Amino acid sequence: MESESGGKALEGEMEVEAFKRLFPLPFYEKHLSQSLRPDSRSLDESRPTILVLGTVQTADGSATAKIGHT
Repeated sequence: MESESGGKALEGEMEVEAFKRLFPLPFYEKHLSQSLRPDSRSLDESRPTILVLGTVQTADGSATAKIGHT
Protein backbone atom coordinates (compact mmCIF):
# COMPACT_ATOMS: atom_id res chain seq x y z
CA MET A 1 0.00 0.00 0.00
CA GLU A 2 1.34 3.45 -0.90
CA SER A 3 1.98 6.01 1.75
CA GLU A 4 -0.23 9.06 1.77
CA SER A 5 2.65 11.30 0.64
CA GLY A 6 3.55 8.87 -2.17
CA GLY A 7 -0.03 8.85 -3.39
CA LYS A 8 -0.18 12.63 -3.37
CA ALA A 9 3.07 12.84 -5.33
CA LEU A 10 1.66 10.51 -7.98
CA GLU A 11 -1.56 12.50 -8.05
CA GLY A 12 0.44 15.70 -8.54
CA GLU A 13 2.43 14.14 -11.39
CA MET A 14 -0.81 13.09 -13.08
CA GLU A 15 -2.20 16.62 -12.77
CA VAL A 16 0.95 18.09 -14.33
CA GLU A 17 0.80 15.58 -17.19
CA ALA A 18 -2.90 16.34 -17.77
CA PHE A 19 -2.22 20.11 -17.80
CA LYS A 20 0.67 19.58 -20.23
CA ARG A 21 -1.53 17.62 -22.64
CA LEU A 22 -4.64 19.80 -22.36
CA PHE A 23 -2.90 23.19 -22.35
CA PRO A 24 0.53 22.77 -23.97
CA LEU A 25 1.10 26.46 -24.78
CA PRO A 26 0.54 27.77 -21.20
CA PHE A 27 2.52 24.80 -19.84
CA TYR A 28 5.60 25.68 -21.88
CA GLU A 29 5.13 29.45 -21.47
CA LYS A 30 5.16 29.01 -17.69
CA HIS A 31 8.48 27.16 -17.80
CA LEU A 32 10.06 29.49 -20.35
CA SER A 33 9.08 32.56 -18.31
CA GLN A 34 11.16 31.06 -15.47
CA SER A 35 14.03 30.23 -17.89
CA LEU A 36 13.53 26.52 -17.23
CA ARG A 37 12.74 23.50 -19.34
CA PRO A 38 9.91 21.22 -18.16
CA ASP A 39 12.51 18.71 -16.89
CA SER A 40 14.03 21.46 -14.64
CA ARG A 41 17.14 22.05 -16.77
CA SER A 42 18.08 25.63 -17.51
CA LEU A 43 17.64 26.77 -21.10
CA ASP A 44 21.37 26.62 -21.81
CA GLU A 45 21.91 23.22 -20.14
CA SER A 46 22.08 20.16 -22.41
CA ARG A 47 21.12 16.59 -21.61
CA PRO A 48 23.88 14.22 -20.46
CA THR A 49 25.62 12.87 -23.56
CA ILE A 50 27.66 9.68 -24.08
CA LEU A 51 29.50 8.93 -27.33
CA VAL A 52 31.10 5.52 -27.91
CA LEU A 53 33.30 5.11 -30.99
CA GLY A 54 33.89 1.83 -32.85
CA THR A 55 30.74 0.04 -31.73
CA VAL A 56 30.46 -2.04 -34.93
CA GLN A 57 33.66 -4.01 -35.52
CA THR A 58 32.92 -4.78 -39.19
CA ALA A 59 32.32 -1.13 -40.18
CA ASP A 60 35.06 1.29 -41.23
CA GLY A 61 33.62 3.87 -38.84
CA SER A 62 30.82 3.58 -36.33
CA ALA A 63 29.57 5.26 -33.19
CA THR A 64 26.74 5.09 -30.72
CA ALA A 65 25.39 8.28 -29.18
CA LYS A 66 23.16 8.45 -26.12
CA ILE A 67 21.62 11.82 -25.34
CA GLY A 68 19.53 11.94 -22.19
CA HIS A 69 17.29 8.88 -21.87
CA THR A 70 17.18 8.13 -25.61
